[in-house]
Amino acid sequence: MIIEADIVRHPKFIKLKTLVGDIALEHLARLWAHCQQGKRGQTWTGADALYVEVVITGSSQRGKLFTALRDCDWLHERPDGIEIHEWDKYNASLVARWNRPKQTPAHKAAQPPAQPPAQTPAPVREGSGGDTSGQDRRGNTPRLTPTLVEAVAYFQKNDSGYAKADIEAVFTSFEATKMTTEHGYAWRWGNGTVTDWRNAMASRLLDRVKKNSARGAEKTDGEPPKPAGTTVAKLERA
Repeated sequence: MIIEADIVRHPKFIKLKTLVGDIALEHLARLWAHCQQGKRGQTWTGADALYVEVVITGSSQRGKLFTALRDCDWLHERPDGIEIHEWDKYNASLVARWNRPKQTPAHKAAQPPAQPPAQTPAPVREGSGGDTSGQDRRGNTPRLTPTLVEAVAYFQKNDSGYAKADIEAVFTSFEATKMTTEHGYAWRWGNGTVTDWRNAMASRLLDRVKKNSARGAEKTDGEPPKPAGTTVAKLERA
């Protein structure tokens, strides 16, 4: 992902900063990083304003952040989703590598090159709190994944509106992909590893809520109204 050094002097950036404050550059970095995650590119099919805001902040901003990004021409609304302004153009070399076919070597080397012995990562103690992007109490390998307690606490603290059961289900789905890397434990997403678990969980939670809402609509289609006192979960659209 390429971020030009003089972006802070660009008129579009200055305009966005006046609308959202000093966090403007971080918002753009998260927006562009999502293009790279899972080789998504600049076109997000099926995405909407709520999806964009959850990707960037982890929760709904009631359309304010999305409107600012759209009015400053950082993204565009399309009939089939969202398009991030010219991301593929500025990252053309990266996109080309994604689309490059894998080549099979003509022959195998008689002997593989000498490799240094693999190092076993230092054991990581799973705690019940703290900053998962830093080091553990022994100063060992940093953790890239949260505990279940940390994940639930993060989304409840940010008033995301997601049910605890959904948070636990998404956490469990990521835990099933957990692997050991040179940087510690990490979740997998497609062919890559998750470096920002908050954004990854927020994206999957949003997809889960949308699918549950769609299934609920199909199930209740044509049925008589539910009796008084029945609670129906609603996803507030930004």
